[in-house]
Amino acid sequence: IDVDDPIFGYFVRTASPPEDKNRFHDPNNSAAKWKEGMLQGFAVVTTFTNWQRTFRWDSMHEAATSYDDDKLSEQIVSGERLYDQDGSLSEALEATVRCGCGDPWNEGIVWPRIAEVSLLGGLGCGRALLSLATDNSVPFYESMGFIRVGCISEDENFEKKEKEEKKISSDDDDASVDSNTPVAQVVVKEETETVTKAEVVKAENNDKATAKEAKGSSKGDTDEPKSEIVSSALDIYVTKKAWELLPDIAKQLKVSMWDILFLNQYTVPGISKGCRLKRNTSLFYPSERAKYDAISNVRRNKKGKSSATQWFFARENDTPKQLAKRFKVKCRDLVDANIGGLPDLQSSSRLMEGTKLQVSNFDAKTDKYFPYCHWTFPDDTVETSEPSYMVR
Repeated sequence: IDVDDPIFGYFVRTASPPEDKNRFHDPNNSAAKWKEGMLQGFAVVTTFTNWQRTFRWDSMHEAATSYDDDKLSEQIVSGERLYDQDGSLSEALEATVRCGCGDPWNEGIVWPRIAEVSLLGGLGCGRALLSLATDNSVPFYESMGFIRVGCISEDENFEKKEKEEKKISSDDDDASVDSNTPVAQVVVKEETETVTKAEVVKAENNDKATAKEAKGSSKGDTDEPKSEIVSSALDIYVTKKAWELLPDIAKQLKVSMWDILFLNQYTVPGISKGCRLKRNTSLFYPSERAKYDAISNVRRNKKGKSSATQWFFARENDTPKQLAKRFKVKCRDLVDANIGGLPDLQSSSRLMEGTKLQVSNFDAKTDKYFPYCHWTFPDDTVETSEPSYMVR
C-alpha cells in the first residue's frame, strides 16, 4: 500500500442465504446468524510495478523457466500446467507502455495497462485461502483462465562478477610465476572527479556557497542510488502550432491518448485531456519499435526488426545446418548456443518437432539472465532470491 498508486479494491458480500442454512441458524450458536451484506472477502488491485531496470516479459527465453524443478518442467511439457509456449502473451505484455524510475527506493517502473491482484482476503474462509497460497493456487488461477507467462531480468552485477573472476584468475597466474622472475611494475595514477572551471564560475555567479557545495559533492562518495528513468521505446512529437488538442494529436499519431498523458505527466505540468498545448511543446508517445522488440518468436519476426533474442520451434527432421542456412547464421554458432540444453547436438542432428532453439544473439551471455523475482529488496542478490510464478 505504501508504494502502490493507484490502488483500489472490491468487497465480496452475501446477497442470498447459503445452501447450508443450518450453519447460520444453529440455535446453539447465536453469532452464526446469516445477514444480507455480510463481508466474505476482498481483493485489492493496483497497477503492475517492478523495480528491475532490465525486466522483460519473455516466455520464449530459456532463462524464464531455468529454475523450475524436474516435476514442474515435466508438467509444462505434458500440458498439465498451462504455459505461454509460443510467447504470444508475453509479447503482448512487453509491447505495452511503461515508464518510471528504476531506483528501488522510489516509485518503480509502472505498467499502466497491466493490473496486479496484490491481495486476496476472506472472512470465514481462512483454510481455503491458505490452500490457495500453496501449490493449489496454480490450478485455481488456471481454472479462472490464467496461464503462466515467462519473464526475465539481467544480473546487473554480471560484468562486475566477471571482472572479479578474471582478477582472481590473473592473481592465480601471477602466483604461479617463479619468484625470481622479474616482473614489470606499472604505476597507475588514480583518477579523481573534478568540477570544471565553467561549472565553478557559473555556481559562483549564483551563490558562492553553492559553488563550494558543488566542489565537495564532486569529490565525495555517496551511498545514495542514482535515479534512472526506464521506459518502453518512445518517439517525440513537437506541436506545430499553438492550441493543439491532445485527442487530435493521438488520432494523428494513431496511439492512445491515455498513453500520451501517462508518459508526459511529469514533463508537461498540467497536461490533461482537454488542455490546449503551446507551439513547440515536446510530447513523448509510444514508438512502433516497442512492438517489434517485444517479439522473441522468430516466426512472428517477419520483418526482422526485433532486437530481442529469437527462438524457433523446429519441424520434424530439421537439422542445425538447415536452420543456420535459413536464418543466415553460422552453423557452429547455432550449435554452440544450443548445446547446453541439447548436449548431443551436432550440425547434422535431426530434430524432433517442437524442439526450441536459439537462432540469434549468440554473443549474449546466457548466464547473465535469470527468472524474474517480484518480491525482492534492494540488497537482495540473484542467488538468494526466489523466482516468481507469474500468471496472466
